[in-house]
Amino acid sequence: GVSLLAMRLPSILMGTVMIWLLFRTTVRLTGNTNTALLAATLLSFSHFHLILTAGIKGMDHNDIAFGFYVLASFWAWLEYTLSGGKWNWAILTGLLAGCAVLNKWLTGLVVFLAWGIYLMYHLQQLNRREIFQFIVALLACGAVFLPWQVYIFHRFPAEAAYESAQLTKHVFEV
Repeated sequence: GVSLLAMRLPSILMGTVMIWLLFRTTVRLTGNTNTALLAATLLSFSHFHLILTAGIKGMDHNDIAFGFYVLASFWAWLEYTLSGGKWNWAILTGLLAGCAVLNKWLTGLVVFLAWGIYLMYHLQQLNRREIFQFIVALLACGAVFLPWQVYIFHRFPAEAAYESAQLTKHVFEV
């Protein structure tokens, strides 16, 4: 049924999993368990993180979901990179980034910026498989959020056109 707990449960679960994701990402990046434990502890006792997880303010549930999907997409990309380029991690990265795009639109693609910089940095050793995996991850990302875009432009054309016009003002107007 509908209750405060039912409304807050997804945020509680995502906020809790974020602690593990941060720990795992930090261990993989630094190789230091103490640093990872400190990062996870700081996140778990962070006032801002607890406020977001509790859902006290207006957009907290959306913000915690966005933070979760962005962190999870970076974690999956890091696992992809450190696993030697396994396909399942590349696709998971794209799917998680697609979920982030559904929350906060194009800022959810930030993992692809990091991935693209990484590919350019390793341009000399790059092979076609890595570029193809990057493209497949982008396609997986698009497969998550594009159906929603098609649906809203088909079902609510006036509202979608208005919102789209408002979003383009961010690019062309101060």
